[in-house]
This record gives sequence, C-alpha cells and structure tokens, in this order.
Amino acid sequence: FDFAKGAVPKKETVHSPENKTFYVHENIFYLRKVYGLSQKELSENTNVTRWNISAWEVQKHIPSVKSMKVLSEFFSIPVETLLYTKLNVSNEDKE
Repeated sequence: FDFAKGAVPKKETVHSPENKTFYVHENIFYLRKVYGLSQKELSENTNVTRWNISAWEVQKHIPSVKSMKVLSEFFSIPVETLLYTKLNVSNEDKE
C-alpha cells in the first residue's frame, strides 16, 4: 500500500514502517463513540470532513499528519497513542 497517498488495504492489520501496528482507524471510531459524537458532530468540532472521518473508520484512508494532530488535540491524547495504542481493550483482549 502507498502511505504517501494515504491508502490502506481494507480489513487488514496495518503496520508502520517500524513494524508497529496501527490502531488509528479503530481508535477514531472508539473515541468518537466514547465522546458520544456522530461523524457529523466530530467533523463540525474538528473542521475535518465527515467523508474523511468515515473513510478513516473503515480503513479506506489513513489520516494525514495534520488531521492526526487535530484529532489528538481534540481528544487530548498524544498522536503516538492515537496511532499505536489499542484504546478499546475488551476483557477478552486482556486475557
């Protein structure tokens, strides 16, 4: 896949060049739900298009560096956490 164009294969585990797993797609969805926001509301609060938010959540595209910075500031978490930390950890994942 071509990181430069933001393309990400659908429904596959995505790794960074350092071979770290990306969790950004599921983290955006998870954080949006935790904050009780629709895609439209998140779009309005971050000045990011709803189309982009939708595309990120379904792994069509990876957010740009600028968009990740905006999202990390909005959700008050570091960019690295947004990218590489699985925030939605269920009890099954902990075992």
